[in-house]
Amino acid sequence: MFTSLSNINAQQNQNVFNRNNGINKPVNNRYVKLFVKYYTTIGRKYLKKAFSEMEKYFPVISKIFTEQKIPLPFILLPIITCYYKRQVSYSTDAAGLWQLSSTDARRYGLMINKYVDERFDIVKSTWVAARLIKSLKASLKHYDLVLAAYNGTETYIRKKLDESNVNSFWKLVDKTGFDNTFEYVPKFHALLTIAKNPKKYGFKGFDFTKKVYFESVHVKPKLKLEILAKILNLTVFEIKSLNYQLKGEITPPLGRNKFYLIRLPKDFTTIFKQKKYLLKPYLIETRIYYVRNRIRVRRGDNLGRIAARYRVSLRALMRLNGIRNPRMLRVGRVLYLPRKSRIIKKYRVPNPLFKDTKIYKKYLARLKAERRRFMIRERIRKRREARIRRRRHVRAVRRKRFLRKMRRLRKKRVIFYKIKPGDTVSGLASKLRVSARRIIKANRGTTKLIIGRVLRISRY
Repeated sequence: MFTSLSNINAQQNQNVFNRNNGINKPVNNRYVKLFVKYYTTIGRKYLKKAFSEMEKYFPVISKIFTEQKIPLPFILLPIITCYYKRQVSYSTDAAGLWQLSSTDARRYGLMINKYVDERFDIVKSTWVAARLIKSLKASLKHYDLVLAAYNGTETYIRKKLDESNVNSFWKLVDKTGFDNTFEYVPKFHALLTIAKNPKKYGFKGFDFTKKVYFESVHVKPKLKLEILAKILNLTVFEIKSLNYQLKGEITPPLGRNKFYLIRLPKDFTTIFKQKKYLLKPYLIETRIYYVRNRIRVRRGDNLGRIAARYRVSLRALMRLNGIRNPRMLRVGRVLYLPRKSRIIKKYRVPNPLFKDTKIYKKYLARLKAERRRFMIRERIRKRREARIRRRRHVRAVRRKRFLRKMRRLRKKRVIFYKIKPGDTVSGLASKLRVSARRIIKANRGTTKLIIGRVLRISRY
């Protein structure tokens, strides 16, 4: 009574090639059979990869073809041109997924210059291919002739038709013989035969339920992809893999108040809108000033009480005074209290992402000078504090030395030891708790110990 979802999807997938799209049924002559045999033997592994890529691009291409009223089986055409490899560019003038010539691409408004080649843009190139197929169909009437003209130009096909005085592709082949320019037609029919029943030829069924894998946003011209990648927490490779049309790692220069359309991974549009302000050369910085009020720690005070008394944050109080352990607080110590003042002014600060500009370099030089002045003041303050600490330390060290000297005097200064059988220099050193050098010195400068000899060993 009810049909499963997988069966419904399978029926929809097969309907793409089985429904009546205005293309005649696949021809089954010797040329078509030859290419069917090729695609199912030698070209099988390439065709498998192409079918999986076709499923990935199907949502984009099908939408454009439906708008332009192009039969959906024409989605098989990029398999013939480049096996769905977008970055392919042959020695001829053709390039991109649809192998468009530069003349046709420029005629339909695609941009080709040293910055960008929009024949590699999946959306724009598909739109041009659809317009081109539509134009050829209006001129040549039959889709077989359209396929031949797509490969060999409309002028060449018209010339052949006029010379042979025929109006059908297969009649033209019978009269003039099979030319390399005509290969697209039998290849297309061979692929259509396989696509109508893929399981018969050992291929798995198609899954055209995938959604579009990218989103489009407008960015400023001459924008480095490195900056965009830092903002979105992506790599340049991830952005470049969705924008094959860019020859370098920068968007093309355009006119004033114009933006360039760039592709981003799915669900990154919202992140881009949130962080779009970071693409401006200047950022608005609001600065919070702290008025440092000094207090002295009283008997019975701790940091929590001080923070509550003066209504300040305990963490801010510790950070400002460089306190790591709140328990190590002595009476009489000077503490600085943070006080937040109202923001009076907003500053225009150069964007750190645009480090190559002169404005940012000047800003860095000014910051460096301010930091130098601050460091000088801090150095003077630290020297003053270090001088006080040094005096206290010197007094403590002198006292320790005096006490150590007194302890040494209480101990024996000289040890007399008679060498016994089995004694060694290292053994005596550990036994008497003196260095081996002193034992050797007492033994007349040699390591050879003579039994019965008395050694006079000085500890100091």
